[in-house]
Amino acid sequence: MTSGYRERLQRGLSLTTSSDLLINARRVLETCSKQSPARVRNDLDQCPATISTVLRRLQLLLPLLNECPRSVLLLGDDDLLGLALAATELPERITVLDLDDAVLEKTAQWSPPGCIETVRYDLRMPLPETLLSQFSI
Repeated sequence: MTSGYRERLQRGLSLTTSSDLLINARRVLETCSKQSPARVRNDLDQCPATISTVLRRLQLLLPLLNECPRSVLLLGDDDLLGLALAATELPERITVLDLDDAVLEKTAQWSPPGCIETVRYDLRMPLPETLLSQFSI
C-alpha cells in the first residue's frame, strides 16, 4: 500500500477529491513530457495518448481505486498511465509490463522509488503464471 494512502487511513482523513488527484496527475504527466519527450516506436505499434486522454482514463478508474487499495497491472504503458496512477497514491501496487526499455526507464525515473514495478516483457507471449490472478485491475 502506498504510504500516502496508508497515512490518510491511519489518521482518519478523507481521501483527496477526484479533482485534486487529476490536477496532481496532470502536473506529473506535463512535467515528464516536457523534460523527457516521448519517443514512439512504430515497430511496437506504439501510439501514445494525449495527456487529456490519459487523465480521462484515470478519471474512469478513480471510483474503483477510491473503494479500497487496488493492485493494477498495465500491459504496455507508452501513455504513462502508471505515472498518473502513482500520482494519486491510491493503488497499493502498480506493475507495468512493456517491451520498450525507454518506457520502463522513464516510468522508473519519474515515479517515486518503489512505487511502480517495471518488467520488461514481450506481450505477444502469454502472461507468466506468476502474474495471473494477482491484480484487481
